[in-house]
Amino acid sequence: MTLTVTLLLQLLAFAAIGLVVLLLRRRSIGGDRLDDAFIAGFAHRLGLPVPESFRQGITDQVELRRNRVWRFGLAGLLLGLLAGVVVLLLGHHVIADVLPLWGVVLGAAIGSWSAVHSYRARLSPQAPPLEHERPVTVAAYTTVGETISHFCVPVMIAVACAAMWLIGSAAPDAGPGTAEMLIIASCSAVVCIGVWLWFWRSERPLVRLPHFAEDQIDLAWSDAMRAVALRDLREAGQLLGLLGSTSCMLAAGALLYQVSPQVRSDSELTATLGTALLYVLGACWAVLMIPSSIGSMVRNPTLKLPPPEGLVYDVQAGTEEPGEPGTRR
Repeated sequence: MTLTVTLLLQLLAFAAIGLVVLLLRRRSIGGDRLDDAFIAGFAHRLGLPVPESFRQGITDQVELRRNRVWRFGLAGLLLGLLAGVVVLLLGHHVIADVLPLWGVVLGAAIGSWSAVHSYRARLSPQAPPLEHERPVTVAAYTTVGETISHFCVPVMIAVACAAMWLIGSAAPDAGPGTAEMLIIASCSAVVCIGVWLWFWRSERPLVRLPHFAEDQIDLAWSDAMRAVALRDLREAGQLLGLLGSTSCMLAAGALLYQVSPQVRSDSELTATLGTALLYVLGACWAVLMIPSSIGSMVRNPTLKLPPPEGLVYDVQAGTEEPGEPGTRR
């Protein structure tokens, strides 16, 4: 009875961590304050002035992102907690602990996808169609670093899954439940890759949505909001990569250290495999985080897009001025 209570408390602790992550994510999108000050700061980060015709549309889009991520993430947390209790009662203690985090990440990721899927290209209701002179691809709305991390997601999950099987097969004290745990962790990796593919297929339709804008400033905002939506989608995919690789390494660690040091058959081999596990996990996180962090320093990649007519956007003054063709500031 005491062991069961301890494991339940441990499960609740992981659920609390998931709730904190979800609250931080909600706060980063806008929290409870979507006033003029927030919109002004949001516009400053994107390097654009705020036209009155777009103010309400921008607010609505940010609110849509915030609400979808919060609601889907909270639903995922509750479902993950419920699944964790069920799995815990079935005896799979290690797997039960990570299910609330699984629920939060998958729920928030699906919420981001849902917001992108509902993306409204017409931020200004009265705006006519206005397109770039040349077709714009997905690459124009993101950075090289973010693209590298994005396409490394399935690769890192596959690497972590392969390392898990190698460590599991070499673990000196692997018990009768080894194959079952490896299969469950592999299924979680497959689910992460499948959802990532789903997000990836949503990118091109998002970029191909028609633009509606009254002038070049409006077109710049339409581009910027599209880039924000695309970044949301890729950040959700990156979280899936971190979740899938970490789940595989947790399963491998549970196989290695499921017996106490006093009764291990080969402590030296166990230590070597444990070190290899940490190296693989660290490499996965580094590949997924470092290029993306560098790329995200560019707040608005679409500023490099040339508008149909040359304009310079003066963020400090909040005005548009004539400039050299194809420049945005």
